[in-house]
Amino acid sequence: MSEKKKLLVVLDYEAENQPALDRALFLARQSQAELELFVSEFSAALYAHLAVTRKGDELSPDAYLREVETWLFKLAEPLREEGLTVDTDAVWNRHQYAGILEKVAESQPDLVIKATTHDSRLHRTLFNYTDWHLIRECSLPLLLVKSEDDWHSRRIVASIDPTHVHGKAECLDNSIMAAAGKWAQDMGGELHVFHSIEFLPEPVILAGPYNPSYEDYQGLVETSSKEQLGQFMQDYPDVAESRVHLREGKPEDTLPALVRELEASLVVMGAISRGHRSLLLIGSTAENVLDELPCDILVIKPEAAESSA
Repeated sequence: MSEKKKLLVVLDYEAENQPALDRALFLARQSQAELELFVSEFSAALYAHLAVTRKGDELSPDAYLREVETWLFKLAEPLREEGLTVDTDAVWNRHQYAGILEKVAESQPDLVIKATTHDSRLHRTLFNYTDWHLIRECSLPLLLVKSEDDWHSRRIVASIDPTHVHGKAECLDNSIMAAAGKWAQDMGGELHVFHSIEFLPEPVILAGPYNPSYEDYQGLVETSSKEQLGQFMQDYPDVAESRVHLREGKPEDTLPALVRELEASLVVMGAISRGHRSLLLIGSTAENVLDELPCDILVIKPEAAESSA
């Protein structure tokens, strides 16, 4: 974030804590980025009341938004006194994600920051409806804040898959590397690269027409993956071999394990839209990977590489 950037910070009016704001301030104080504090709000209780009574200006959406705007002003005032450039805005939209996407299209920020729930094995809650819509449809870099730490390690993990077919997916890996490298440079951090080899189940291989032994199949895949990863990394000679991590297993297991091992602050991954869906971490189960990661996540699209840092 060496150039002055604009950060769109999505806040939750009803939440007690605002981790997205905390992370945005951490970034802005280092780069003097401009902030826009934004709320896309909808009160189901208020909506139901208005539908029943059809009256009560004191409970109208406009009145509700005025309360939200007053709250935003109180948040922004001490930040402005600190010397930061801070704008505020609030909209009423029955679908929070739609309000956010409309704001993104209008404001064209360099980065969208939103908090999301960190899920543990004891209390598991999948990414909510709004988060998934943003992951799939937000064309600009999206930082999902899961961690409460202050990025003390500043280790950034670029999650790539150099084994996929050529085309748009291949460009995505280069976008991920560009974004992760820029963040590592600007934050004075450490760039790591991750790829996981996920083998097909043994019965599938043994039932195939070539019928190799499962050990032979694993050996062939491992050799091919190492070669493809090595070839890809030739374009990134500044990344030490010790920071390139090739693991075997499901990404929802291997990537979170590496993140915990490194105490990483951020994982950078990509999304490719195909119709109304997006595929994250090409070839893996996106929901499980995202749920298990304990750190912040930067999601980018291939076309968003230049604005992602």
